[in-house]
Order: sequence, then structure tokens, then C-alpha cells
Amino acid sequence: MGLQRKKPPLMLRCFISQGFPIFITSVVLVCQIYFQTRTPLALKNVIDGLLQNDRSANFAHLSIEYLWVTCCASFFLFLRTALQVVTGLGIWADLRESLYKQLLGLPLGFFSRRQTGNLTSLTNTDPTYVRYGVGLAFFQLLSAFVLLY
Repeated sequence: MGLQRKKPPLMLRCFISQGFPIFITSVVLVCQIYFQTRTPLALKNVIDGLLQNDRSANFAHLSIEYLWVTCCASFFLFLRTALQVVTGLGIWADLRESLYKQLLGLPLGFFSRRQTGNLTSLTNTDPTYVRYGVGLAFFQLLSAFVLLY
């Protein structure tokens, strides 16, 4: 009789299984925040150039820099949103698969004692809430943390 290792909670296992997409999304989030914080500064430089009636190449350079920063911020916002959806769907699929495996391993008497509405809710609705929670709340928390520091 050896020691049995205790499995981590189901949600933690699903979260760990999606570690690489979460890491990539976090890197994209940091890049997006970097460019979003640079956008007002670039716009300020362009407006200052307009107010000074600067028609030189410097003004054109500042305008191109503003467009570049804005495009990068938009691209990283799109990429972050897409990765959040993919990560949320991956966790959702892992969670549903684990729930179905657990349900298939239960004895038949379990299903006669339980109402089917509760089981349907457990397998359909709850993983969907987790998907939205992880896909949005985790990355919003990470975004707030990065913006603070």
C-alpha cells in the first residue's frame, strides 16, 4: 500500500493544461498595453507639431509614428481577444471532457437518484460560465496588474 498522490482540483488541472495559450496571451496583453500607453504620447507630439505649424519632415515622422503605434495597439488588441477566446474554449473543452468522464464512471443508481435537469445544468451551463470567467476575468485581472506596475 503506497502513498497515493492527491489530484489537483479539476479547475486547476484544466487551467494548467492551457498554460501555453495563457502565457502567449499574457505576452500579447503586455505588448498591447505598452502600445496603448504610447498612443496618447504620440498623439500629443502630433498635436504639438500642428500647433507649432511645423511642416517639416519631423511632423511627418511624428504622424507616421502615431499611425504605427495605433495600428500596433489595435493589432495586439485583436490578437489578445482571439487568444482569450481560444484559451477559454480550451479550458471549457477540458472541463466538459472531465465532467463527462466522471459521469460515465458513476453507477447507474446515481442517475435514478438525481434529477436529469441538475445533471444537464452541471454539464452544459457551468462549464460555459467558467469559460467566460476565465476567458475574461483572468485577463482583466492580469491587465489591471500590469497597468498598476
